[in-house]
Amino acid sequence: MKNRAALAIAALAIGLASIGCSKSDPAGEEKGKAPAAAAAPPLAPVAVATPGRPGMFRPVITAGGATMATAAKPFWFEIDLGCYVAAITMNGDARAIDPIEKVKPGIAAALAAAHFDFEQDLLTASILDCGSGLCMYFAVAMKDAAQPRALVTSILGAPPEEPEPNHFVSKFQGPVGERAVHLRFLPIDWQGLSLPDDPRASRLRRATHVVFVFADASSAPVPDPLALLAEPAVAQKRVGEIEALATDRRGRCAIGELPAMAAIRPGFDLTGGAFIAVTPPRVAEDQLAALIGASRSFDLEIRLDLSKTPTAADVEGWIEQARQAFNAMAAGTPAPPGLVELIRVILEKALATRIGDGHLFLSWHTSRVPKESLDAAEQQLKQMMGTP
Repeated sequence: MKNRAALAIAALAIGLASIGCSKSDPAGEEKGKAPAAAAAPPLAPVAVATPGRPGMFRPVITAGGATMATAAKPFWFEIDLGCYVAAITMNGDARAIDPIEKVKPGIAAALAAAHFDFEQDLLTASILDCGSGLCMYFAVAMKDAAQPRALVTSILGAPPEEPEPNHFVSKFQGPVGERAVHLRFLPIDWQGLSLPDDPRASRLRRATHVVFVFADASSAPVPDPLALLAEPAVAQKRVGEIEALATDRRGRCAIGELPAMAAIRPGFDLTGGAFIAVTPPRVAEDQLAALIGASRSFDLEIRLDLSKTPTAADVEGWIEQARQAFNAMAAGTPAPPGLVELIRVILEKALATRIGDGHLFLSWHTSRVPKESLDAAEQQLKQMMGTP
């Protein structure tokens, strides 16, 4: 699982880079630098992270917000559901639960029956490597002590096993034997923690529990959800370093680390990496955000740690390969050419790259897309649609 996810993220990074530039830059120099943007507010001091009280889940606080599940080792990532909700409901017609309802019909009614508001009560979702199984962490807001069982029962359609308080188990027959899904509700220890002054970060304070979900063969030992996490001070340092990739840390949408993986490109191993996506308040130069009526800009930062420093020729080769892949995908899609070109323009103009010592840095910021490029692409789209 972790290799597929890491490959997907790394391929996305290099693939997006393919349409952003035709030549890579000398080490340490940045291509496609963003125009001057409004400065982010000074970072408030953050207390050193400490362990939670026994049996409780302790978030790690940094200048950019709270992280619920920083794994002891890569691979891991965490997303803020506030970003997902904002994106899905942007046009005012769709509900955030609708895409999930299409995959699992009846889930919306099941959540409503348990008095669980998907858009308000689900705060974050995290996935991390825990061996042969799948481990997930969900920060949720529970209204009372009875709601965890009511929620699980409503989703499953039948009362689950409960080997211990707030630990629920559902078993089913899989292709290779009996499988089991474990759900453990761990109370969150917010005592003494202060969150940054940012609406997205402050929203996380509503979370009362973290739901640990583990799925594997029914005979597999269930890992300790707290033992899978990094020591608090170590986690705080690692998360802070990832946040530093972004100019403005406010409005975090996603954060994570990549595992080592051999031969990500011929002659190059991925020795690690990290990424962060944030949506800070919209900067004045962000014509793309203004065009779609967004109140926030979007910034995606990726750091790929490589077994050796790539040369300009190395990166140029990767870019050309990925460009061809993008063109092949565009040719085979039913999407209108005007729409494909609009996507190409956005990805190209938003990109900045930098080569460091053993690293490749990739950055997409919506403020880099100039208005004239958007106007030209939008005009193509209008002509295709017959819009005056």
